[in-house]
Amino acid sequence: MSIVLALLLGFFGFGSTASLRAQWNTPTLNGAIAAGEYGSHVNGDNQQTQATQVWYMTWDNTNLYVGITNANRAEAAVLYFDVNVLAPINGGTNANGTQVGFNYDNTSFANLPFRADVVLYVKDSYRELRSADGANGWGAPTAGFGAYADNGSNLREFSIPWTAFPGGVRPAQFTWFGYVTTGAGNAYTTMPTANPTGAVGLTARWSRYFKVDNTGNGTSIRPFNRDCYVFNSTTDITGFGALTVWDFTMASAGRTVSRGAGPGGAWVINGTLLADAGTVG
Repeated sequence: MSIVLALLLGFFGFGSTASLRAQWNTPTLNGAIAAGEYGSHVNGDNQQTQATQVWYMTWDNTNLYVGITNANRAEAAVLYFDVNVLAPINGGTNANGTQVGFNYDNTSFANLPFRADVVLYVKDSYRELRSADGANGWGAPTAGFGAYADNGSNLREFSIPWTAFPGGVRPAQFTWFGYVTTGAGNAYTTMPTANPTGAVGLTARWSRYFKVDNTGNGTSIRPFNRDCYVFNSTTDITGFGALTVWDFTMASAGRTVSRGAGPGGAWVINGTLLADAGTVG
């Protein structure tokens, strides 16, 4: 049985910061991003910066929209989405989504942070969408989905119709993570930014993702607002440093995650700490 912990051995702080809510936006996909076009262009709202790259995201009742600046448009952006959000986030069965990644430009995942329903691959010369196949794999590609535009250099914008997701309508909530791949097995401008950059390989196990708890008009949670953590390791993690996230999930039987001793290792969890299996200490 799942146990939601509100306090564990005095190690954790639980914040009460208000979640920023967003109105729907419908940007013009023309290879240029105007001020406020995606909503609140503030990190943690409708944009997020890593190094010199900036991601933008918003949606309306028809499409989800993404913009990425200062990233080579010939290098693909890869995004994973889950629209059937579970608790624990990485629980469920193959009927709920796929746990493994798809090999895009020599990058893939032995285990995703959630059971994904859709994966996207987007660059200037090609874009495709694949859906989970119900057997822990990925179906055939749907090429040329949605709309795409760039500025001929390092800015791209694209849309994904909600009809391409399970259910065929705008989901009430979703989770996601993404990155840009160099084509040689390396990743940069990872989202959330706490996910690693550099060599990914084919058996990565990233632990961070964004959670959007509400997609309603005027009540939406902003896409970069709720950075979450899930234990996604095959070995125990000790000496875990300071951490501030929305949700924290531990659902790996026989495994342990523990913070470092002494000051400076506080864990601030603003949403839910879910210990479904394994040990958190």
